Amino acid sequence: MNLVSFWNQYGFPDPMTEMAGRLYMYHDLVLVVLVMVLILVGWFLMVFLAGSFFFQGSLNRFVVKNELLETVWTIVPSLFLGVLGYISLKNLYDMEVGENVDHVVKVTGHQWYWEYRYEVNFSAVSKSNHKECLVEWMKMVKLNDLSEAEDLTFLDTIDSFLINIMSFNWSVLNCVAELFMKGDWFLKYDSYMVPEENLVNGQLSLNSGFRNQDVGGPCFLAFGKKNEVLVSTSDVMHSWGVSELGVKADAVPGRSNSLSVEPVSPGVSFGNCYELCGEGHSQMPVVVFISNYDTVIFVLKQEIMLTDFVEEFFSSL
Repeated sequence: MNLVSFWNQYGFPDPMTEMAGRLYMYHDLVLVVLVMVLILVGWFLMVFLAGSFFFQGSLNRFVVKNELLETVWTIVPSLFLGVLGYISLKNLYDMEVGENVDHVVKVTGHQWYWEYRYEVNFSAVSKSNHKECLVEWMKMVKLNDLSEAEDLTFLDTIDSFLINIMSFNWSVLNCVAELFMKGDWFLKYDSYMVPEENLVNGQLSLNSGFRNQDVGGPCFLAFGKKNEVLVSTSDVMHSWGVSELGVKADAVPGRSNSLSVEPVSPGVSFGNCYELCGEGHSQMPVVVFISNYDTVIFVLKQEIMLTDFVEEFFSSL
């Protein structure tokens, strides 16, 4: 899990996408060019404006023109701007979603909360992914310091218990999905900021405990996959953005803007609404939970199974 931010932080948070890292480096490059130009222009101003005081008017007294100097200070800034413009256009081009999207999230801005919507295909439920993940976890555990112990019976028992429990739950989900829930299902929920008085601290809490940043329902994205985030609004303009992911899109009435997000590691990222949208503008934080694709799909399917619509669906059978 990435440590994306910390107290008294003055720089950028840790980038969780390649594009975020590229944007951070582009920002630093622009600052370097800006400082160089500032120093050069400041030196010219100091020399020519203070020349009469320091050199008593004898500096370049007989120079009436300098075509080479005029050519240089016209071409060199153009080269700098051309390089910066090319890098910016390259980043903008690579931000386009393109093809081969693995996971789609629809984000709708409201006054003053976010709405997330997913489309999940129950016909494509994998029967072995979670069991295989737990088996791999068991292998990694046996390779750590606990493996030096002579008796691994208790550890083996715990691993077998977890595998059996998770495999049972996964099998039940497969059975129900194959019998009654084939095809595409939709999950929609609202994401409100958790009030400060309701924050819960501790390891067993599902909330991060961050004041004015925690939400009741995060956005789920998959790392190592291409995620498409479609941003729209139902009322006024909003802006959905997460600095760790290097993305920000305006939610404009009457249209939908798309973002391509390809996280390279799991973790939790935080963002905000970046468009002034009324008195509750500061109460629209963004929390993005990033995990592997199988876990994200499994969580979404479990959430669908817990909805009132599915309960009514099975009651009518």
